[in-house]
Amino acid sequence: MGSAAGMTQVQELEINQGIAAIYEDQLGKGPAEVWTVIHGDLVTAVVVGSLTKTERVLVANGRDGLVREVRRQFQETIRTDVQNLIQA
Repeated sequence: MGSAAGMTQVQELEINQGIAAIYEDQLGKGPAEVWTVIHGDLVTAVVVGSLTKTERVLVANGRDGLVREVRRQFQETIRTDVQNLIQA
């Protein structure tokens, strides 16, 4: 592994931790996992296991569309925080 690859792994870990902290701060619950991959100028983060108990109840009762819309709005709300984290 070269130093560039090592630096990317460190950046990915920092982004993972930062996104988890943002979720915990905003939702009161952090995700089970965050995976981040940096490829050139592209940063992809996958958040797993972040639904709140209320969201899980809504999904179980057929209200998954509502949960998706609220999560889209949530993502828009935290966009600047995540961008600042990635650009730091």
